[in-house]
Amino acid sequence: MDIVQEIVEACKEDPRIRKIVEEVASMSEEEREIFRKKVKAYFLSRTSPEDVEAYKFFKFILDETILKQVLDKLR
Repeated sequence: MDIVQEIVEACKEDPRIRKIVEEVASMSEEEREIFRKKVKAYFLSRTSPEDVEAYKFFKFILDETILKQVLDKLR
């Protein structure tokens, strides 16, 4: 399964994940860049498997192309 489909499935299963995706989508480019820096700083020293997966999730949804594909499939 590709990453876009995995995120779409996660959004369908967990409304909290969908809310995060929608909030990132509503951010301006400047807000998204600030958030990207905060995510990097937060996860820099985190190494648990859960933290690594969470970081990957944020990294993917902060990618404009992936975010648009996820939103298209959710609609």
